[in-house]
Amino acid sequence: MNRILIAIGIVVAIIGVIAGAVVITTPQLFGLVNTESTPYVQYMIPLIISGIVLIIVGAVIPGKKT
Repeated sequence: MNRILIAIGIVVAIIGVIAGAVVITTPQLFGLVNTESTPYVQYMIPLIISGIVLIIVGAVIPGKKT
């Protein structure tokens, strides 16, 4: 088990979840109308999938042999 790869995978997956949850609100028309957008949603799925792959690879690869 390679703990560094597992930790990096967890961090990448968490970044993917956060990227999907970011909502930016922009006021329009003198503040009467607000528009909401999620600019990083296209990065959510690749980050989560790569995080899961890193976790699986880190669990399968054996650690250092001493």
